[in-house]
Amino acid sequence: MPKDKVGVYLLFKEPIWIPTLIQYTTKNLGPQWLLAGVNFPVHTTALESEAPIQYHYEAKWKSLAGKTINFDRLILDGENVVLLSTNFEPWLDELRASLETKFKELGGQCWPFPPLCHMTLARMSDIPNNFDGQQYINTMESICDMVTGNPVTLTVAEVRFANTYNFLTSLTKGQ
Repeated sequence: MPKDKVGVYLLFKEPIWIPTLIQYTTKNLGPQWLLAGVNFPVHTTALESEAPIQYHYEAKWKSLAGKTINFDRLILDGENVVLLSTNFEPWLDELRASLETKFKELGGQCWPFPPLCHMTLARMSDIPNNFDGQQYINTMESICDMVTGNPVTLTVAEVRFANTYNFLTSLTKGQ
């Protein structure tokens, strides 16, 4: 992970139960996990810049506290388990557009996000040699179905501008 990348991240008020469920239900299958809320913060990314920039917190971000995002799909993306919102929030699109303009003014190199919102909940860090991929898929499909039938609504608690590396490793550093 590049150590000079920066971003704006949305953090949420509510705890998220899905990473614990993933770890528990796949325990006998043997994969090791990096989990949101344990190894990295529970968050969604508003925008990132590949170039280091200096940017200061904007007071208007405080107005985003209390906004909600309804995550209604859980998908498998290689070794990642991703929570997805298919009902894109217009306020998030406006935030991303304003950040992209500001980052570019400051010399940042951004790529536009598609009109969706996602959150990585779990990432396999180790897969055993005897891993049963089909049993894993069957187990994960049942969890995916559970989320599809019971969407997760999260409330923005904070908007944070941070160095990406420092932000993602903050839980393991005790920050």
